[in-house]
Amino acid sequence: MNQPVVFMYPGQGSQYFHMGIKLYKHNDVFRVCMDTLNDQVYGLIGESVLDIIYDPGRRVGERFDRTLYTHIAIFMVECSLTKVLLSHGIEPDVVIGTSLGEYAATVTAGVWSMETALQAVVRQAELLESTCAEGGMLAILHNLNIYSSDPLLRELCKLAAVNHQSHFIVSGSARNIDRVEQLLKSKEVVCLRLAVSHGFHSSCIDPAEKPYLSYVQEQVLHEPVIPYGSSVYGTIIGRLEPDYFWKVVRKPIRFAEVVSSITHEQKQGIYIDMGPSGSLVNVMKNLTIYNQKQTSLSIMTPFHKDCNQLDDIIRRYADSKENGVC
Repeated sequence: MNQPVVFMYPGQGSQYFHMGIKLYKHNDVFRVCMDTLNDQVYGLIGESVLDIIYDPGRRVGERFDRTLYTHIAIFMVECSLTKVLLSHGIEPDVVIGTSLGEYAATVTAGVWSMETALQAVVRQAELLESTCAEGGMLAILHNLNIYSSDPLLRELCKLAAVNHQSHFIVSGSARNIDRVEQLLKSKEVVCLRLAVSHGFHSSCIDPAEKPYLSYVQEQVLHEPVIPYGSSVYGTIIGRLEPDYFWKVVRKPIRFAEVVSSITHEQKQGIYIDMGPSGSLVNVMKNLTIYNQKQTSLSIMTPFHKDCNQLDDIIRRYADSKENGVC
C-alpha cells in the first residue's frame, strides 16, 4: 500500500522571531516566495513583515504576538515552505489546516490563489485589531476533566481545542485568561500562555465577524483539487463556502478528528508539519490513533536546523519513492 503524504498547517501560537532564517538565507525558493509575499504585504499595510520577523534586535524566545504581523508571518512562512517541497517533487495527497493554518492549506489545495488568500489574512487581522478587545489563549497539560468538572473554568474561558486527553487549549478575554492561569497554577496544573493577542475560537472575536464575512463573501473560491481535511468539521470536505474562513478562527479546532478520518481510510501516512515550530508533529505523536505506520516530520523549529531537516525529508522521500513506498 502506498503511503499518502499529508501536509499539516498550524495556526496562531506557532510563530517566533527569526523563524525560517536559515532557509531564507540558504534556500532560493523559500527566499523568493517570502520576498514576493512581503512585497504584496507592503502594498497592503505599508510595512515590511520580513523586517519584523528578522529584526536583529529581537531574540527567538521574545514574545511575538501582534495579530497583524503574526497572521501574515505564519501565512508567508507556510506558503514558502510549501513552495520548497513542491520544487523537490514532494506533493501532498491530503492537506490539513488548523485555525489560521487553513488559509495556507486551502492555497495548497487550489481553493484560491496565494495572493487572494494573503489579502484575506491581512483583512482579518486588521479587523481583529480594530474591532476586538485583547484576549488570550492557554494550553493546559492536564486531563480534560479538570475543565469539564469546574464551573468557574467553564465560565471564564471556552474550549478552543482538544489535542489529546492530557493537552487542551482554552480561550477568553485577557483578564479571564489571567485568572484561569492563576487558578491553575495554584492547583499546580501545568499551563502555558500562547503567544497571541486575541481570544481566537471564542466570543471575544465576534465583533469582527460581520465585517469580515462581508469582505470574504466577495471572494471567488474553487473546489479543492486534493482531499481537504477540515479542522472545523473534523473530516474531509468538498467545496468550501466563504463563511468557512471565519469559522476556521471561531469554531473549536477538531484536528484529532480529521486525522482519525484520514487514518481510517489510509492506515499508513507521512505527515509533514508545514509550520514554524513543528507543533502539530508533537500533537500527532500523542494521539491514540498514532502508531508505527504513521510518520510525522517537521522541517522548521526554533533551533534553526531547518536546512538539515529539509534535506532529511527530501532524502527520505526519494528513498521511499525508489522502494515504492510513497
